[in-house]
Parts: sequence; structure tokens; C-alpha cells
Amino acid sequence: MSRGLVKKAVEFDSPKRVPFIYWIDSRTFQKYGEALIDFLKNFPEDICQLNITVPKGWHPPQDGEDEWGCKRSAVSSGASSLFEKQPLQDWDAFQNYSFPDPYAPGRFEQAKKKKQAFPDSYLLGTVGNTIFERMQFLHGVANTLEDFYLYPDMIEELADRIVEYNIGLIKQWAELGVDGIFFMDDYGFQDQLAMSPEHFRKIFKPRYQQMIQLCHDLGLYTFLHTCGNVHEIIPDLIEIGLDVLQGLQPHAVDIEQVGRRFRGQICFMGGLDAQCTLPFGTSEEVRQMVKRCIQHLGTSKGGFIGSPSTEILPDTPLENIKAVFRSWREFDYPEQ
Repeated sequence: MSRGLVKKAVEFDSPKRVPFIYWIDSRTFQKYGEALIDFLKNFPEDICQLNITVPKGWHPPQDGEDEWGCKRSAVSSGASSLFEKQPLQDWDAFQNYSFPDPYAPGRFEQAKKKKQAFPDSYLLGTVGNTIFERMQFLHGVANTLEDFYLYPDMIEELADRIVEYNIGLIKQWAELGVDGIFFMDDYGFQDQLAMSPEHFRKIFKPRYQQMIQLCHDLGLYTFLHTCGNVHEIIPDLIEIGLDVLQGLQPHAVDIEQVGRRFRGQICFMGGLDAQCTLPFGTSEEVRQMVKRCIQHLGTSKGGFIGSPSTEILPDTPLENIKAVFRSWREFDYPEQ
């Protein structure tokens, strides 16, 4: 059963094979349609990711505005949308700002229905844009990074209010019966951390530790997706008890070096190059990439879950997508 398989991988308890999650962008499904859907019927994913929705009866006060009062621009930059409205761009607005209510009715209705459709899957409840990303959406990217220095007390107060909201979600996910919580915060640029390690350790590390401890007290495993070069803070994530680190972009971190230093201390999930090899490589190059990730990031007792570093985008050839999932079944964890 998939749930038991994933648990064994996370706990280094000798799963019988490498479990995996799809992590395929919705636009990729739109592009390939039934050809992709029919293929994946032979490769059911082991993890079912669940998401919250806006509360029942909620409607945006302005077209395109989200529940936090942010409004995305039609213009995009890379994978991230720009924001034309950020309600806390000026700290003067903080005192009167109303944070969303994590307990508002209706948030979990769709998740409950989806959970029933996947009774044997490992269930991940998502707490997206967990702290750092939510700060940037509310306060602006440049403002947030500058105010680590200029207004550190305000930054920490904002972080605490966001964590309060997240804690409400975590408690409700636990009541719903999920197996783990999936956090999402990109702490790295392609070549370095997005902030100094000291700021990560002062602002974000203790608050993640608080959420991780709550999850563990509730019997939940913890997953964190973070892109970019985060090599420098992996020891911190291990120290605070993170169970699974997802991401590991090969063009941002050295997969072999990460494996040499940290495998066996934390379960890894990801590592497949969605930037170059998946969209531009051959099927055999994709196959060898999957093998390399399992061999370098996994151990003889598990500690690795298959996924791309980021979602598989529609520029990826269908044959390369097929090669990924065939390879998850082909290769096993490394020998002792």
C-alpha cells in the first residue's frame, strides 16, 4: 500500500521500492491529454497532495484579488507572478490589516472529497507560501529583504502572524487525517541563499521548528519544498527535525555533494532536472538522471522519494515524461 511505502521511505525502514509523486503542471496535462493520462494509469502515484480552498461564500472584493488582499499582475516573471497590489507594502497598514481566518468554514471541503478518492495513498496537506513567500506577497520582495535590516521587529511580527494562520491549518489537517504537512518556501536563488544564513536562522528557523514540533506532536511528518541553492541551511533543517526536503535543483546544488554530506540524516525528495534534462535531454539521459538521484540521495534502507525538483512543465517531451516513471520502477535503492 502506498501509505506504508512512503512511511518506510521517510523512516529508513527498507521500502520495497522507491515511492514517487507526479508533480506535473496542469498545463502539461492539458497539452498531452489522454495520451499522458492513459500512460499514468500504469504508474499510480504514491502521494496524494491536498490543498485548501477559499472559505465558503467568499468572493474577492476586486477582480483578481486573493483572500490576503494581494492581486497578481497579468505580467509574469519566470515562474513567479508579479503583484500589482500588496496590502502591507507600507508598514502603516499593518495595524489595521485583517489576516484570513484559517478556521473559516469550507476551506477543507474539496480536500475531504479528494481524500475519500485516494484511500490507500499517503496524504499530504499543503501549507503553501508558508512564511517567506507569504511575506513577499504581502510586503514586496525588495521591501522584505531590506527590512531584515531596517525593520527587523516588524518582519518578525509579520512572521508570527503568518505562523499563527499556518498553525490553524496544521491542526485542521491533523483532524482530517492526513499523514504529513507540505510546506513551501523558496529560500535560494540559483547560486546562493536569498538571504544571509544568519537571517534565516534568526527569523525562519525557530518558526519552522515551532511548526515542525507541532506536526510531530500531532503524529504528522513534515515536508519542505525549497528551490535554489540551499546547501548552507540543510544542516539547520536537519537540526529542527524536518523529515523530508523536496527540491534539490541540480543546477543550483551539487546532488552528489548533498548525498555525501547528508543522505541518511534526512529523507530527500526530488533532484530531477526540470530545467534542462527533462525538456531538452534524451529519454536515455532522463533514465540515467533518475538512476543518479536514487543512487546518490537514497540509502540501502530508503530515505528518498521520487519527484522532479520542480513541476514538469509542458515544454517536456511526452517520451521524457514516460521515461521518468518507467525509471522509478526500474531502479532500486543503492546496496549497502
